[in-house]
Amino acid sequence: MARISREVRSKILSYISEVGIATRNDIIKTTGIDGKTLTNALNALCEEGILELINERPKTFKYQPRNVVKVDFNEIEDYYQLKFYVFKNLREMGWRLSPRKHEIAAIALMYTKFTRFRVLIFGSQGVGKTSLIRAVLGHTEPPLVLEDLHTKKLYDVFSSVKENTKVIEEQYRHGWGREMPSKFDKFQIVPLSKIGPSELLFRFIPIRVTQPISSAKGFFKQVHFEFLNVPNSKSLLPEQAVELLDKRLGEYCYFTIDPARIEEVVNKLKIDELVNYTDDTSAEFYRINARYDALIRDDVKLANWTELWDIQSLYDPLNTDLQLWNNALEVLKFNYAWSGDVENAVRQTVDFIVDAFSTFTLVKRKDV
Repeated sequence: MARISREVRSKILSYISEVGIATRNDIIKTTGIDGKTLTNALNALCEEGILELINERPKTFKYQPRNVVKVDFNEIEDYYQLKFYVFKNLREMGWRLSPRKHEIAAIALMYTKFTRFRVLIFGSQGVGKTSLIRAVLGHTEPPLVLEDLHTKKLYDVFSSVKENTKVIEEQYRHGWGREMPSKFDKFQIVPLSKIGPSELLFRFIPIRVTQPISSAKGFFKQVHFEFLNVPNSKSLLPEQAVELLDKRLGEYCYFTIDPARIEEVVNKLKIDELVNYTDDTSAEFYRINARYDALIRDDVKLANWTELWDIQSLYDPLNTDLQLWNNALEVLKFNYAWSGDVENAVRQTVDFIVDAFSTFTLVKRKDV
């Protein structure tokens, strides 16, 4: 996004906020701004959601009043209050929401705004992913935000992703034109093949946003979060906070989203069933093979085969992946600066990571 000087921004918005709708020529005549300066300014204001291009010929812009939601970290005590506050305000602004999805994604984006935490937001088309990004970050252009990596060559974008990108926005990776992306919303577990490139997990923490299930309260309004009294998360963490985070994260494990590991277990189950089948009936052997082969061909149904969910070897502790751990550490820094208490900061950090993973897979305590 091109930078806009305060003077240019003020002149354009002072005029168009008064008239509501104006053509490009109207803006030129009133403000005296034209050429590339005006083009860049109008494009940037449209990206920010302040203006909407409603007609191409002549170019006509509509002023969109900013619906500012103030998030004051001196008034909101913890992560749990913040979840409720975000959900409540989005609902009041006419957003249709999926509880425990949209507000988690919004808070994840908040962490990316103020720390080195990185997130991959994925899901169906038209569920509000872009609107959430715009609400928290203000704009959605690369390299800060990259969209739909499955339509690009990973090699071409990987260096940018590693160095500069904080947010990846993806639809479910699917067969274009052959299936509706929203079909995957009904499944509790989303395998890696439908999320994103394995090279980027968990460099970016995945969070799924699904089709809303609540009715809207009034008309949709684009929200802009304004953060006040933001904690300074750059100070060093106490050593006991890091040790406690590792311990508490290790108490939770998630069902793997790697289809190759799941397939390996299923093949073993198939072999066990064939070996233990004593009747000499070739037709039954064929049915057993056909049943398992059908499962393996569809990795979404395979991951959601409930008979697998009790197999402990398919669960991984949340503290074993280095990239996941680094992202959790960024969240802990922010939460500790916010609360000033090690125990509370660690608890909130772990609960956030559990909430994030619960949007796309099963998470359970090790002793359950």
